[in-house]
Amino acid sequence: MSFRFIIILVLTLLVKSSAAQQKLSKKEFNIFIDSVIHYHIYQKNIPGAVLLIKKGNKTILHKAYGFAQLKDKEDKPLKAPIRMTKNHLFDIASLTKVIGTTTGIMYLADKGLISVEDKVGKYIPAFKMADKENITIRNLLTHTSGLYAWYPMYYKSSSKYDTYLLISKLPLQDSIGKLRKYSDLGFTILGQIIETVTNRILDKFEQEYIFKPLRMQHTCYNPLSQNNKFKIAS
Repeated sequence: MSFRFIIILVLTLLVKSSAAQQKLSKKEFNIFIDSVIHYHIYQKNIPGAVLLIKKGNKTILHKAYGFAQLKDKEDKPLKAPIRMTKNHLFDIASLTKVIGTTTGIMYLADKGLISVEDKVGKYIPAFKMADKENITIRNLLTHTSGLYAWYPMYYKSSSKYDTYLLISKLPLQDSIGKLRKYSDLGFTILGQIIETVTNRILDKFEQEYIFKPLRMQHTCYNPLSQNNKFKIAS
């Protein structure tokens, strides 16, 4: 999933800074903000950023910094690094779990279509086997299912069905509900539950029922297949 990247400066961080204690002119404010971003670029914490600061409906600052791409697909430095622009899209990676999957599950629960106490096997028959039959949607949401944290599915699976079947066959790493361990696999299964209940492909469901109503115009899956004017940062 990608979206138009926005860095939100948390008010508490500004208040804590000595510069924020003073009434700054617009020029001084911009210099202060620039210094923060440039510092992290210089320290190689980030290659670049797009910053948007708003107060109400008024845009205070909207600016691009640094580079959108420094290396090629083979992780070699580009001879001509790609400059960041305000129209770049960013991969939000595992924030997809929060922005897309979790919100989708909340939507279905709110509509009474599922309960977080439902057993996963109710929606995915492969989870009715002995060691996984008591895993609930709540366990997946809270990372207490005992499933693997991560597994190289791209080497083992060539379809969604194969992926779900493989996850169901993998042995549990921990007892259900006993240990909180962040799991990519658990959220993969939540995505399948959403597809099963809604009879829609996950990205289409989220586009219609989450992103569009929230006016998240530049949030999508598979951005390269989308007809948009934005560039992809990597």
